Amino acid sequence: MLLGELPELEETQSAKDLIRIGEKRGEKRGADLLLDRMVLSVPKSKFGVLPKSVQAHILALPRSDKEQFLNFVAICDSLPKLKNWLDGHAN
Repeated sequence: MLLGELPELEETQSAKDLIRIGEKRGEKRGADLLLDRMVLSVPKSKFGVLPKSVQAHILALPRSDKEQFLNFVAICDSLPKLKNWLDGHAN
């Protein structure tokens, strides 16, 4: 086979598989970044600026806890209660 007869890289099955993997990883990373923005912005809009330690604790939560955290923030009425919830979900 001559060099001119090779398929374009993007047309090979290996390249298609790698592109698909990259797209899935990119979608997941984008969703994770959006969730991180939400778990910081929702309590900030409710309680004002959050201490850096609280922000770090929130961002360190596993994804499932971050989703529960957003539900809790909706009903939470004070920063001390929010801190207590976080302390109960320590990593």
